[in-house]
Amino acid sequence: MSIQTLVGFALTVSIFLGVLAIGIRVAPADLPYVLSRPSRLARSLLAMNVLYPIVAVMVCKVFSLHPAVMVALVTLAIAPVGAMFSQAMLPLVTPGHAAYARGLFFASTVLSVILTPLAPNTKGVDFYKRLTDELRANGIEPFGTLYHWDLPQSLQDKYRGWQSKETARAFADYAGYMAGQPGDRVKHFFTINEFRSFVEGGYQGFDVQVGGGRKVHLGGAPGSQLSNGDLNQVRHHAVLGHGLAVQAIRASGRAGTKVGFAENMLTAVPVTETPECVKAAERATRELNADFTTVMLEGRYTDDYLTRNGKDAPTFADGELKTIGSPLDFVGINVYKPIIYVMPSDEAAGYRSIPINTSHPKMQSAWHVFDPECTYWAPHHLQSLWGVKSIFITENGCGASDVVGDDGKVYDSDRIMFLRAYLTQLQRATADGVPVSGYFLWSAQDNFEWIDGFGTRFGLVYVDFKTQKRTPKLSAQWFREAAAHNMVV
Repeated sequence: MSIQTLVGFALTVSIFLGVLAIGIRVAPADLPYVLSRPSRLARSLLAMNVLYPIVAVMVCKVFSLHPAVMVALVTLAIAPVGAMFSQAMLPLVTPGHAAYARGLFFASTVLSVILTPLAPNTKGVDFYKRLTDELRANGIEPFGTLYHWDLPQSLQDKYRGWQSKETARAFADYAGYMAGQPGDRVKHFFTINEFRSFVEGGYQGFDVQVGGGRKVHLGGAPGSQLSNGDLNQVRHHAVLGHGLAVQAIRASGRAGTKVGFAENMLTAVPVTETPECVKAAERATRELNADFTTVMLEGRYTDDYLTRNGKDAPTFADGELKTIGSPLDFVGINVYKPIIYVMPSDEAAGYRSIPINTSHPKMQSAWHVFDPECTYWAPHHLQSLWGVKSIFITENGCGASDVVGDDGKVYDSDRIMFLRAYLTQLQRATADGVPVSGYFLWSAQDNFEWIDGFGTRFGLVYVDFKTQKRTPKLSAQWFREAAAHNMVV
């Protein structure tokens, strides 16, 4: 047997085993993620010895070894791969940590560890494992949110956060790792919470109309002031991070793992419930969310969005929009307020907005325009525009001026009014056939709010931040009854 024949044999076996292993471990829908990560793919192939036959050929060629030696080296190299097929022990493309398998050569394990980009925070993982165990022990099904604006400082320092596509890739690595860790306890993952808040608030700041022409400016970390073009690119990187994370979770998660996103979708409410006005509200909602919700559910930017932004439109590589539009199991929306009220119009957009009146009712937070109907129209638009089959209200609630009374109780009557009104509209949506699968109240207890710090309390449970004493509010009693009876009480 000639050296050329052996080289061809080794290469053919290597390629065949690599393709076969990928086919076994990766669903066709996840191949774009795998193929877009050449470093991860190469490391995984190295770990399972697929590249070893090639190395064997090179060694024999350099040292002029007999072809029989090469056959022996190739056999030794590919044998563990055959064992991998039967034992299914190799996490081929688990992002964020070394791909290795028991029984493979010691060298492959060593090289895998050396090539590991970041070591996971095992103490943090163990904390969430204990937390989810406790939840499940008390009959509570955990839903995990992978990103609620807590960006590692190293990614901000090295890549300027979401200004770089590298942050999207790092997020996918992390998402895949988490799906394979507490994923044995968590069956539902939200990739990212409120794209609009951390992108627009953190990288430029934005104004919220609260009535009578008055605006409230909102912002947050990292406090950047980007141009419109740079901000659009950050938007694109954020939704790309979501799409890559979906593919990573599909590749690394256990069977039955479900994934979606949670966005504070801008909701247009029709002034009247005529078919023409409702259609105008749907058109407005689709276009107002072109940068986040729409592109994630359609896998494309709307023509109007690209035309409107012109030279400031985001740039993207081939295939990225398909990744962004990766199929989802559910969609989460955070619903607090309408963004605009609309009527039909003969203008090109097909709608016109109606200004919010100065005297329009509001909750304690300056930005929080009060209108319960948004919990009807937000899920309604998701179903009518995009045919979403499973919708979660991932945030809904209000801040209030809660104080502990002389009798040691907290009487948050305004929060009860708010919840009763908003949940009545949500019940109306489900009665109309809108597929609402669940509701999450913000929040279980008072916490540190990104905008207001400890100054505004959203919880059902009052927290004394000095002593950490917890006191259930009157709204906690109300919500317990509503949950127990699965109805508005």
